[in-house]
Amino acid sequence: MILTVYNEKLHNRTLREEGLREGRGKERRKINDLNNRLLEDDRMDDLKRSLKDNAFQEALLKEYGLDADDSDPDDLFL
Repeated sequence: MILTVYNEKLHNRTLREEGLREGRGKERRKINDLNNRLLEDDRMDDLKRSLKDNAFQEALLKEYGLDADDSDPDDLFL
């Protein structure tokens, strides 16, 4: 029989780190999807501006319906 010591602090830190990685992945997918849509719509000036202006980027995410935090990552790549 193998007994291990449960380290609650380590467990919680690991959960937080995994959550942060997952959150960054979702955000990255949303931004990539936005960039692709802007390219498809030939909105190069908006794409360039969104790279420098976070508020504008957020407005574009809303315009394209990509601002929801609960979106399914698989739905982003149709």
